[in-house]
Amino acid sequence: MHRVFVPPQSISFDRACVQGPRCHHLLRVLRLKEGAGLIVFDGRGSEYPGKLIRAEREWVEIELGPRREVSSGNTEIVLVQAVPRLSRMDWVIEKATELGVGRIHPVLSRRSVARPSSLGNKLARWRRIAVEASRQSGRTLIPELVEIEDFAFCVEHLSQEHPDTPKFLAHVGAEDFAAGLLQTAFEPQLPRVLCLAVGPEGDFTEEEIRKAQALGWRSVSLGPAVLRSETAAIALVGLASQLLYAKRE
Repeated sequence: MHRVFVPPQSISFDRACVQGPRCHHLLRVLRLKEGAGLIVFDGRGSEYPGKLIRAEREWVEIELGPRREVSSGNTEIVLVQAVPRLSRMDWVIEKATELGVGRIHPVLSRRSVARPSSLGNKLARWRRIAVEASRQSGRTLIPELVEIEDFAFCVEHLSQEHPDTPKFLAHVGAEDFAAGLLQTAFEPQLPRVLCLAVGPEGDFTEEEIRKAQALGWRSVSLGPAVLRSETAAIALVGLASQLLYAKRE
């Protein structure tokens, strides 16, 4: 059944209103008619069975059934991602969303190829990608995308916000493998938040690594191969999400 994202402010009691590009998608792309069934999700963990009851040129009204809360687990994965070349960042946002990341911090580090002047309004684009990835993958929660910031500021802020949270920094030359350290981080109970950081094409500098380690971030390796930034991000997030799923089971 087709799924559509409707922000909470557009949901009132047993009705939801869809406008703009999502309305176009329902009526012009999917060619849904009045009476068609679909699933509505609000991006905050709730979804509803729905029926299209009115279709106008610019908006659609959906009748909603009982709300269903969908649990995404007890641990929020926070990804700190040094922005790679922009098309590759699109891919990171999409796949990290599918894998269950709860928050994404795009950052610029010393060796980042991307520059602030080239980013423009990319955050709005990345948020649209996250919405679509959530819709496609059946997630009810859309990850929060934080404003682009400096890597050093970000890791310091997260260390202060979550002082007792497991925090891991993936980089070339780290001695401890990610799988082992992640497993130990989940004992004796799952943490509320898990922070993961991945560097740019040229990796983190030694100074950045030392500063992060001083703030409680542990260095982890993803194996002997030198991975692209986006590959490392998805490998690390995928490993964490699988281990968390196994622990919950």
